[in-house]
Order: sequence, then C-alpha cells, then structure tokens
Amino acid sequence: MGKLLRSQGAMAEQQREKQEKMRARELEQLDRRMAELLRTSLFYEAMQAEAAWQTRDQARRLTRHDQKPIAE
Repeated sequence: MGKLLRSQGAMAEQQREKQEKMRARELEQLDRRMAELLRTSLFYEAMQAEAAWQTRDQARRLTRHDQKPIAE
C-alpha cells in the first residue's frame, strides 16, 4: 500500500510539473505575441507620424510655390 501511495504521489508530481511547463510555454508565447503587437503598434505609429510629417512638408512647399517671388 505504501508503494501505491508513493507511486500516486510521483504521478501527481509529474502531472504538476507537466502543467507548470505548459503554463511556462503559454506565458512565453503570450510574451512573444505581446512584444510583436507592441512592435507592430510602434511601427504603425511611426508610419502615421511620417505620413503626417510628409503631408505638412508638402503643404508648406505648395504654399511657398503659391507665393510671389521677391523682386531682386
């Protein structure tokens, strides 16, 4: 009977270890996914800022072209 209890205890311990490893893998996957989402978010934010800058720059250039040249 003592052997049976030890065997069941060992099996339960193995099951706990297996669950812990699965949780650790899930957390690593979640961490990688969150990092990927952050990089993607930052990339799109930078792209939007670049587009806004280009739009402002283009508007400034068009405004300058519309002005009459200064007589020399």
